[in-house]
Amino acid sequence: MIPVSTAIARGVGVSTDYVLGLPERVDSLYRSRIIAKDRSGQGKARVISVPDPSLQLVQEWIADFVRENTSELPPYVAAYETGRSIVQNALIHASHRHLLTLDIHHFFPSCTREMVVVKVFSGMSARDGETGQRHQLGADDVDLLASLSCYKGALAVGSPCSPFIANRIMLPVDGEIIAALPDGYAYSRYSDDISISSDSRINTGLITQIVEKILSDHGFSLNRSKTHCRGTGNARRVTGVFLTSDGSLSIGRDRKKELCRQLYALLKKQEGSPSRVLGMLFFCKQVEPEYFNTLVAKYATYGLANDYGGVIPALQALRRKM
Repeated sequence: MIPVSTAIARGVGVSTDYVLGLPERVDSLYRSRIIAKDRSGQGKARVISVPDPSLQLVQEWIADFVRENTSELPPYVAAYETGRSIVQNALIHASHRHLLTLDIHHFFPSCTREMVVVKVFSGMSARDGETGQRHQLGADDVDLLASLSCYKGALAVGSPCSPFIANRIMLPVDGEIIAALPDGYAYSRYSDDISISSDSRINTGLITQIVEKILSDHGFSLNRSKTHCRGTGNARRVTGVFLTSDGSLSIGRDRKKELCRQLYALLKKQEGSPSRVLGMLFFCKQVEPEYFNTLVAKYATYGLANDYGGVIPALQALRRKM
């Protein structure tokens, strides 16, 4: 099996010496960037650490390497993996009456370099492209992969390989939590968001204590201010998706009102952000497709939508002009 440094060099089109020289300057290859929290355009802005384009290419290679050389993750790992989405995550809990949501505090920064080494790369084997045989990664390969994956001793929020490495670090944690939950409980984790649901009333204090203890044993902690438990009489929401009383999914009443208001302003007055509204519409299409179809049909004759042959073409044209 060729060294990982050579494989990376071939994969991204640089020299092996360049790859081997990256670890000593990795921390200088990041910049801070402010982004919106969710794809629907709502939520607070947050700061992420974005790698330099050259390092990002290497980390994308590492992300592919991690996925290709580990087994498919269980369905309750709901973020980033192939076929997983916020919709799939919400559907795990849609039929249950009670929902407890918890948040892992500083998730990626809590995934230390030691965790990356011990829980992911040290136990990983890779397939030799020439012979097809699998080989355990050597110490030098493990050290290089960990160095290229981490920023200031931990996973970075803006790195393309962080989500896939973090998911694999969390596998034993997920397993312990599931084993500790009572029968009939459903569990999922969407990155740092843990959701637990049941048809019976959830003892919030007890379940939170159980989860917190297991997380602590593995080097993580809960953000207690983001712990919420809701029943059918309350608005139950999983990673931004509302669960209705009939077991279906919704974007929520307030989002619908805001979407209608912004659509009218853009199509009739050319006021607002077409990119933001397109994001909200595609979020709606993913979560609640029937309402999406109703909405675009309703506004198809409004102002610019009538001129451009539909809501989406009109918003796309507006976006190009702005």
